Amino acid sequence: MWIYSLPLAAERNAEMFITVLKRHPHFEVTQQMLYGLVRKTALRSAAMDALSKHAPPWTLKIDDGIIISSVRAAYNGSSLIQWLLNHYKGSPEDGIPENILVAAVGCNDAIRILDTIESFQPNFRVTPKFLTVAVSEGVPFSSSEDEVLRWLFQHDPHCEIDEDLLTEALKRGNYNTIRLLLSRETPRPTLPMISACKNLPTLELLVTLGESISIPDIVDAITEAALQQGTDEECIIRVLGRIQKQHIRIMPAALRAAAANTFTASALQWVLDHASTLEITSSIFEHAAHGSSNLKKMELLAKRSPGVKITEEILQTVCEYGDVKALQWVLDRIMILHILRLGC
Repeated sequence: MWIYSLPLAAERNAEMFITVLKRHPHFEVTQQMLYGLVRKTALRSAAMDALSKHAPPWTLKIDDGIIISSVRAAYNGSSLIQWLLNHYKGSPEDGIPENILVAAVGCNDAIRILDTIESFQPNFRVTPKFLTVAVSEGVPFSSSEDEVLRWLFQHDPHCEIDEDLLTEALKRGNYNTIRLLLSRETPRPTLPMISACKNLPTLELLVTLGESISIPDIVDAITEAALQQGTDEECIIRVLGRIQKQHIRIMPAALRAAAANTFTASALQWVLDHASTLEITSSIFEHAAHGSSNLKKMELLAKRSPGVKITEEILQTVCEYGDVKALQWVLDRIMILHILRLGC
C-alpha cells in the first residue's frame, strides 16, 4: 500500500510526503522509486531532505538520471533542481555533463533551470547540439523557442551556428527563430537550406542575407521554390530580383514548379514570358490543374501549346477543386472516351 501512498502524498505537498515517512520509519525507498518520485511528483527540497535522511546512508544517489528526470518533469523541475545539483554525485572537475544541459534546454521550464545551472557552472559552453535541441524540441510551456535561444546566445556569445542548425530551424518554420539565427550568422545558402524553406518570406530573408548567389544548382533551387511558393508576381520578383539575371536558368523543373503553384498563375506567366522554347506536355497541364487559379494556368499553357492532350488525370484533379468554369474548360477539350472510362 505504501508504494502508492508515498507518491500520492508527494503529489499533494511536501508536508504530506514527510508525514508518510515519519509514520512509517521502516519504509524502504529504493533508487528506482526515487526516479519515479522525481519524475512524476511535485517534490520540494524539504521533502528531498527528509527522504535522504529516511533512507539508509549511501543507498540513494543523485546521479545524471535523477537530475534529468527532474528537469523533464512537467512544471516542477526548477523547484527541485537547486537541491539536486547541491547533492549531485558527478565529478566536480568535469562540471555538469552535456546530457543534463541538453535536457535543460529542451524542457518546459528551460530558462529558470538554465539560470540555476549557470549559478553552479557559470562558464559552460553552448554547443551546436544545445541549439539544435532548442529549435527542434517544440515550443516549451513557459518559454518560447526564441527566448531560449536568446538566453543561450547571451550566455555564450561565441557559440557556433552551423548549416545543420539553420536547416533544422528552416524545417520548423518559426520565422522569429529563423530571423534570430540569421541575424547572428550570414550564411551562404545551401541546397538543404533552400529545400527546408517552408514559405516565400523565409526564402526571401535567406536570399537577402546571403552573399552573392551564383552556383547553378543553388540558383535553380531558389528559382523553383520562388515559383512554386509565391503568392503573387511581386513577391516572386522580389526574391528572384536578388539574383543576377545571367545566373537564372529557366529549366523544365522551373516550369513544373510554376505550374504547380496553387496560389497564383503569375508564376507560370513569368516562366512563359522568360522561356519560349520549353516543351509543354500533358504532365505540365496536370500540375496546372491544381489550385484556385487552375483555369487561368491551363489557359496560359493552351495558348502556348494548343494541341496538348487533356488527360483523365487533369479532369480528376479539376473535379477535386470544384471550379465549374475550369471543369467546363476541360470537358470541352477531353475525349468522350476518357469521360466514359471515368464513369461520368
